[in-house]
Amino acid sequence: LQQQKRLLWEIGNKDFSFSASEEAAYAQQPTEDDDDYFFQWWWEATVDQVEKAAEEAEGAQIDHFAEMFISDGLGGDVNEVRWIGLSKARDLFEKERAIFIDCRSDHIFASGSIPGARNVSMERVGNWGIVDALGRELIHEMLSTRRHQLIIVTSQVATPYSRCRAFCRYLLRAGHTTLPAARFRRLRGGIFGWKHKGGPVTQMLAYHGDEPYPAPPPPPLDAAALEKAALESKEGEAEIVD
Repeated sequence: LQQQKRLLWEIGNKDFSFSASEEAAYAQQPTEDDDDYFFQWWWEATVDQVEKAAEEAEGAQIDHFAEMFISDGLGGDVNEVRWIGLSKARDLFEKERAIFIDCRSDHIFASGSIPGARNVSMERVGNWGIVDALGRELIHEMLSTRRHQLIIVTSQVATPYSRCRAFCRYLLRAGHTTLPAARFRRLRGGIFGWKHKGGPVTQMLAYHGDEPYPAPPPPPLDAAALEKAALESKEGEAEIVD
């Protein structure tokens, strides 16, 4: 504290204040030129880079809402949820020793997913609440029949603030006495990395007449739905705790 006070005093001391000539000199230092001003990074980015940036932005927003509405001190710390590499995750997959939960949107999940993974999209969490989104069968697996297995959560590219982080936050809060952070893993690289490394993928199709097509996209997430889900997560936590 004393060091902080000393630093604040030195920073604010008038003997160190800048002059008008110094300020003018700072203003003459290089900034961006016209080419830089009009440049947008995504013009030269690959599709994968744009996809990763979009996932990061969306996930950060979802996680921000989750932090505001359900982080009240109960449940494990989402920052303690560790990553799992693709090779180790695949080994657990082949030995059927982990529960895979895919929190991508339904229509994206239908276009290709890890075989046997359970799709619990953040849209469903937002519309129905975490308990109803999981369903009793999956809750029973997590707490009873497969309670000694890791829970691996994945999203599209799994950036640091992708939607799988927010999903873990909801689960940790709802299962604050039954689901410790140590049991969760986030899949490094997400489904994109899984496919890139040659992991098995299954595709689900819906039918319209004689032509198969992926399931239609769900309605977009909104703040009201996330707030509603957060409140229902607290009210319905007893169903996960029991």
